[in-house]
Order: sequence, then C-alpha cells, then structure tokens
Amino acid sequence: MDRGPLPGVLARECRSPQSAAGYLRLYETIVRIYLMPGLGGKNLTRLSVPAVQMFLNQQLEKRNSVRKVQVMKTVLSSALSRAVREELVTRNVARSTELPEWHRTPIRPWTAGEARQFLAASKTDPLYPAFVLLALCGLRRGEALGLRWNDVDLDRAVIHVRQQLQRVRGELRLGPVKTHAGNRILPLPDLAAEALKLRAEQQAADRAMLAFAWPDTDLISPPEPAGRSSPATSSARSAGSATPTRSGSSRSTT
Repeated sequence: MDRGPLPGVLARECRSPQSAAGYLRLYETIVRIYLMPGLGGKNLTRLSVPAVQMFLNQQLEKRNSVRKVQVMKTVLSSALSRAVREELVTRNVARSTELPEWHRTPIRPWTAGEARQFLAASKTDPLYPAFVLLALCGLRRGEALGLRWNDVDLDRAVIHVRQQLQRVRGELRLGPVKTHAGNRILPLPDLAAEALKLRAEQQAADRAMLAFAWPDTDLISPPEPAGRSSPATSSARSAGSATPTRSGSSRSTT
C-alpha cells in the first residue's frame, strides 16, 4: 500500500535540530502511538480538514484528555508546516480543525513556611542545593540539576543559567535551556550561597575518598536514577506535600 509522504514528514519533524530534547521525545511518542496508526496510511496530498477533524474526534471519543489531543494536533500541525515549507502541500489542514478549550489545573505553590520546613528537613540531602535554587531562585528542575560549578560565582554572588539536565529515552543528557531568555544571570541569595558552599565541602570529601572513581562531571547536584527519589523528596510525598517546585514568586511557565 502506498503510504504517501506523511510518515516521512513526521519522521523528519521528530529529528528536527531546532527542537529541544524533551520536545523531540514527546513528538516521537505522539507520532508512534497516535499519528502513525491513525493517519500514517493516508496520502499527504489527500489529507483534508474533515479527515484530520475525524481523527481528533475519535481520539476524544477514546477518552484521551483534551490536552493530549491538543498535543496530537500540535505535532501534526508542526509536521504539516514542514510539508508546506518543502512544497509538498499548499496548506496546513490541521490548523483549520477545532478542539474543546483546555484549562490548566491550578497549582498551589508552597507557602514560605512549608518551603522553610522542607529545606530544613532536606539539609543533609545531596540535592539540597537544587532544592534551595528551586525555592529561592525560580530555576526549573532541569536547570537546577544542570548547574555546574563553572556556572557559579560565589565572590559576586551570582549564578549563570545556561544548560539543563533532561532524561531522554532513559538516558540523562545535558542540553541548552528552553529559550534564549532562559540563558540568564541571577543573584544568589545568602541561603543558596551557604548551600553551595556546604555542597562543595561534601564533594571535596567524596572526591578524596573515591579518587579516580569520582565522576568528574562538574555538576553540583547528582541526578537521581530513574524511578528513585531522594530521601527528602520521599519524605515530602509521604507527608502529603507536593514535590519540591519553584516558589509562588517564581515564574509559572514550565
């Protein structure tokens, strides 16, 4: 059966160097599980608004969330925009489809008291500096875990955020921050500076003990293995608290 160029366009979009690693992983999942089984057999030039709308409606009928189906539309639209640029089609039919409106579930940030309680309980955790940076500096999780000693200037009391740590296909990878604006210099609060100094002392002791076995990555906080949480995070969950996130005064984007 002639599957047409749609699978090829979807595959090229999944390999786009302009997309961050996390987005590529999401694109690959959506293409493999939903778009290829549902639309991969259609010829690209014969793909119509009604056909795409029917596919999206069917995904809603299968009780996929509105948000997930919106992501399907976004990935398909991105691939069809590529097809337009490559002059394979004259228009992006996915843009003319309609979906119900989706509302993000409100997130209740920790209060100042809850954050202080958690930080006090996690002070001996190897991820303590990351927790402090999440709470006080508004870093994303990947940014906090991707911070290197080379990015810290304790004398000037600033940090330079320029990369993030992500898990892609089960592997930890360092990559650039999500946007150009994400590459930034931030002031370092006293508590964060103290946490970094404590971590430096801990790493020096660990390096002396492990010698040549020390993983010299220059990372400040060791990443957690997949499926395993740090003691502080586990304690927070067992106590009914949310996983450590950026404080209420931090940016709300993800």
